[in-house]
Parts: sequence; C-alpha cells; structure tokens
Amino acid sequence: MKINRSMEQAVIDGFRDYINKQNGDRIKCTSMAGQDKIYADYLVSSHSKFCIIEFKYNDSNFKDESRKPLRKNLCEKLNNSYDLLKLHCKAHFIGWMSDLTIRLDIYSNIICDNKVFNDENCHTDNIESIFDGNNDSKKFAKSLLSSRNGIGLGVKYFDYYLNELNRISGEGEVAIELLISDSQKGTVSFKPFTSISALAEWHNEKIRQLDQSKKPKGPSSRGGPTR
Repeated sequence: MKINRSMEQAVIDGFRDYINKQNGDRIKCTSMAGQDKIYADYLVSSHSKFCIIEFKYNDSNFKDESRKPLRKNLCEKLNNSYDLLKLHCKAHFIGWMSDLTIRLDIYSNIICDNKVFNDENCHTDNIESIFDGNNDSKKFAKSLLSSRNGIGLGVKYFDYYLNELNRISGEGEVAIELLISDSQKGTVSFKPFTSISALAEWHNEKIRQLDQSKKPKGPSSRGGPTR
C-alpha cells in the first residue's frame, strides 16, 4: 500500500521508540524544536557522547534540504574544511524510511551531493560509515554506546561542532535549549538544559543510579545457619 502523505514524524517516532525500548535511559533522544533550522531535528545523547540527526520521510525528500540556505552553507564549509568534516562524520546524521525500515547515514554523504545541490562547491567526499541498510538503528545505538571510538562526540568537541553550525548560521556562540524527559519519576516529567555539559553531568548521574540499582545485594542476615 502506498502512503501519499509525508510521514516524517512517524519515522522519528519509530526511531525514538526503538532506541528507548532497546536502551532505556542509557540513550536519550530529544527534539531540538525550533532550533532544527540551525542544527537538526533531534539530539541524541549516550551521557558521554552526543550527535544530531535530521529526519526525512523518504529519499524523495532529500531535495528539500537544498531549499535551506544554511544547509548549502554547511556543505560549502565541509567541502573546504577537512577538520570540520571529520567531526561532522561522527556527530551529524540523517535518517529516513526505506523498504519500511529506517536507514541512516552521515548527513554529508546524502545531502552534500550533486543529487541535492547542483553547485560543485557543495559536494563533499563520500565518507565510509557503519551503516549499510541492515538494521541501521541497532548499529547506531551500539556505536554510540561504545567506549572505543564509534559515532558521537564528547562534550568539548560536540560543543565546538555546534558552535561551528551557529557561526555558519550567523548566530554566534551556542545558546542551545533542550527539554529532556525523565522517565524514572513515575510520571510525565521534564528537565530543561541550556548547555551540553549540564546535560552530560545529569545523564552521567542517571546512569550511575541505574547501574547502582542493578548491583546484586549482599547476603541476607535472615535465615542463615545457626551454630
């Protein structure tokens, strides 16, 4: 059955639901709301590494990015700065539906390409990625949680990358605003953040509490043998 309406939000919901179900609080996904004009649709955190993801309903919507002046500026910048491209490849991704599942790739591999932009100054080298269309969401989560390299950037370099996106947009330094859900309070509860470092500190504490709760308890003092 063919669906004619754009279902971008359904793609986002499917990705977020999978990540939450498989990883719980170890990975946090949050909308960037109106900030997606500068950054992307979603920010994803593993408490020590961070990245952003732009979502599209399907590959026919890739061309929509060419109508965003800041995306053209980003591709031109990436084409002229290999150092920035290296950070981009670990921190900036795109997701879309293909064959009724979610595909992922490095943003520049898909958007900074002649299929989206006619201007050669916007074309970057294709970078090898971990994604191949075979359960990309699982690969994404596993790599983000990996302590050895993998995707995502630590606080320092992720802040730097966001600052670069701000400079490209003409906004200056990062003034990020995030609202993260806190599922451990047993109700609908949110935590606001205005910096990546504050989010990292909070998320680290959440993981510490989670790990602590899973530690086996000591032997009970009741019911033991008597002398």
